[in-house]
Amino acid sequence: DSGRCKEILFDYAGRQVGSLREGWVSRASADQRKGRAGRTGPGVCYRLYSESDFSSFPPFNLPEIQRVRLESVVLQIKQLAGGGMDPRRFGFIDPPPLGGIQAAVGALKAAQALDEREALTPLGAILASLPVDIHIGKMLVLGSVLGCFEALLTVAAALSVQSPFLRTSGNEASRRAEIESVEGDPFSLFQLFEEWIRVKNEQKTGQRVSSRKWCQQRGVEEQRMYEIAKLRRQFDDLLRTAGLTGRSHARSDRESSGTAAGTNTGGELPEWSRMGHRGKRAAPHRQQASKSWLRKMRQRLHPQSRSTRGL
Repeated sequence: DSGRCKEILFDYAGRQVGSLREGWVSRASADQRKGRAGRTGPGVCYRLYSESDFSSFPPFNLPEIQRVRLESVVLQIKQLAGGGMDPRRFGFIDPPPLGGIQAAVGALKAAQALDEREALTPLGAILASLPVDIHIGKMLVLGSVLGCFEALLTVAAALSVQSPFLRTSGNEASRRAEIESVEGDPFSLFQLFEEWIRVKNEQKTGQRVSSRKWCQQRGVEEQRMYEIAKLRRQFDDLLRTAGLTGRSHARSDRESSGTAAGTNTGGELPEWSRMGHRGKRAAPHRQQASKSWLRKMRQRLHPQSRSTRGL
C-alpha cells in the first residue's frame, strides 16, 4: 500500500476551479486497504510508509460535500425545502464551508437559476429536476427551446466525458484536421461524433474500414465515443421525462450552426479559459498559445485546443 490517493478538490476561496490533487489517505482508508489482502484468503499487506507517517494521517477522509461544487445541492434544497430556505442555514450532517455555498449561489444567479432574492426561477426549477451539471443542463434546455436539440445533445454529452482526443503524430494530426470545426472545440467534438456515427453505419454495410481503425488513424479513443453515445441517450430520456420533447424546427445548416453556437455560449460553461496578469509568463512551450488581452491581461488556451492553431 503506497498510502497515496487522488481526490477532486474545489477551490472555493481562490480560483474557484476543481483540481485532482494527490495526498495521503486517512487511517480509515489505510485499514480498509489492508483488509483487501485477506478478502478471499490469507494475505499480507505491505505498507510503503512508516508508522509515524500512519499516525499523522487524518482519522477519516474529508466528506465529499466539503470538497466539491455545491450548485446541485443548493438547487435541491431550494426545490425540496422551498424557495425561501436559506442554504447557509440548512442542517447539513457535515456542513460545507460557507464560501462553498456562497460560490454556488453566485454561480446559480449567473446561470439565471436563482433571482436576486435567491428564489428559484422557472429555469432553476427545470435544472433542479435534471441530475446533471447546471451549465450542461442549461445548454440542453436552451437547445430544446431554440430548436437545435439534437446538436446540443451531442455537445453536452461530449463535454461531460473525458476528451476522446489523444496526442497525435503528424499523420494523425493531418487526418484529424478534416473533422475540426472553425467554430471551436465543442463543435469539433460534434463533427467527430457525427463522422464516427457515419463510419459505424457504413461499416455495417461493408463500405468502409472498421470504426476502431478509423479512430486510431485520427488519434481518437473509441471508448470515449461509446460513452458519449450512451450519455446522449440518457440526456434525451431525462429531457423527455421533464416534458422537453426536443422537437426541432426546420432550419438551414448555417442557421442551426449559429443557433447551436449561441446556445453553447448561453450555457455559460465555467473554466473555459484562464486569465492572468501579463507579468506572469507562460512556460516556453505554451507561450505561442497565449494572446494579449485587454488591460495587460493574457488569455492562456489549452495546448490541445483547436483555438491554438495559427497563434
